[in-house]
Amino acid sequence: MPTERFKRLPEEKIEAIRRAGIQEFTRMSPESASINRIIQEADISRGSFYTYFESKYDLLRWLISDRVREHNDFYVQDMEENGGDIWLTLSRSLEHTITHANDGGFMGMITKLIESKTFFDLFKESVKGEKGEDHMECKRSYLDRIYGLLDQGRFPMDFITFTDLMDLHAITMMMALKKKLNGECGAEEAMDFYNRRINLLRYGVCPRSAEQEKTE
Repeated sequence: MPTERFKRLPEEKIEAIRRAGIQEFTRMSPESASINRIIQEADISRGSFYTYFESKYDLLRWLISDRVREHNDFYVQDMEENGGDIWLTLSRSLEHTITHANDGGFMGMITKLIESKTFFDLFKESVKGEKGEDHMECKRSYLDRIYGLLDQGRFPMDFITFTDLMDLHAITMMMALKKKLNGECGAEEAMDFYNRRINLLRYGVCPRSAEQEKTE
């Protein structure tokens, strides 16, 4: 993750490095990406780059983690706005991801990254906290915030069930997003793919439960 020196840079310089990184990782796989092209595009020296990041993979992890934090904030904000309806937030999350994924070329970078053998390792490392904070502690922190907003009157569940739900949601969303990024389907088809599977988690395979809930 970036050093304190990087964090003290002017916002326009941080943005220039962000754009240069996304541009390079959109063109090339992580393995083939060139630090030289990144520093030329960002107009920084190679020495400066290594005072900000340990490697090109460190830069890539920062680019991903920046978007992960933004996505986590979406869950919290949406739960606050909808009164604790976790199912509504989950159904909106993929649409939010697709809508905002291409901000600054991010979707192109993720499309190239998905093709890489290191994709899942990089993604997992990117959601770790800073200064060595354990991945599970970081994950628990934002899950605690979302769970605290859950309307237990309408959607009663204990924390273990909730975390299992969020894990299954994340897997299903990645499957749907991959189909969209690979060109197998459009945005609406990807959201339909996602919602069908999430509704199985909500109602099970028997639609009678869904009808009963609608009439209550």
